[in-house]
Amino acid sequence: MKTKILIPIFLFLLTGTALAYNLLQPLPGVGRTVDTFPDYITKIIPFILGLAAVLAVVEIVIGGIEYAVTEAIDSKADAIDRIRQAILGLLLALASWLILYTINPELINLKLNIPGLPGAQQTGPDPIGLPCTTQSECAPGFCDILSRQSVGTCKLSAGTCQKPADCSSNICNIPSGSTIGACTPATIIPPP
Repeated sequence: MKTKILIPIFLFLLTGTALAYNLLQPLPGVGRTVDTFPDYITKIIPFILGLAAVLAVVEIVIGGIEYAVTEAIDSKADAIDRIRQAILGLLLALASWLILYTINPELINLKLNIPGLPGAQQTGPDPIGLPCTTQSECAPGFCDILSRQSVGTCKLSAGTCQKPADCSSNICNIPSGSTIGACTPATIIPPP
C-alpha cells in the first residue's frame, strides 16, 4: 500500500527535474530568478518556515485573547490547547528542518542531478555564466571551478571567456569581431 503512494510521488518529482520547468511567477526576494523545479522548492522552504512562524504567532494571539475574555472553564481549556498546538506545530516545522540540516545540509538544498531524456533538446535557459558544482549542470558547456572553491562558472568550453573576470588570474584575449576569447596566462612586465 505504501509503495502505491510513493511511486507516483517519486515519478512526479523525477519528471520535474528531467524536463524544463518554466516558472509562472518568480519567488520574491531570492536575488535572482529561479530556473528549475528543485531550485524553486529549495527557495520556497524558508518561505514555508516563515509562514509557519507567522501562523503560530497568530494562533497564539487568538488563543491568548480567547483565554483572556472567556469565563467558562471549557473555553479556557480550549484556548490553552490552541496555544499549545500552535507551539507544537512551530516546533515540528523547525525540528524537521533542523533534523534534515543536521543529517546532511545538502538535503535542504535539494540538488537532484538526474540526467535528461536521451535525444531531448534543452529548452530551458542557457547555463553559460551561471554557477555550477558539477560538469552535468553546464551541458553542453564546461564547469570552470577555481582551485580551493566548491562552486564554479559555466563556460562554453575549457579556457574560454567573454570578459576578463571569467579568467581567474589570466587575461581574456578576445579576437576582433568575436564575443568569445581564450584565457591566457598573465605576463607581468617589470617596470623599467
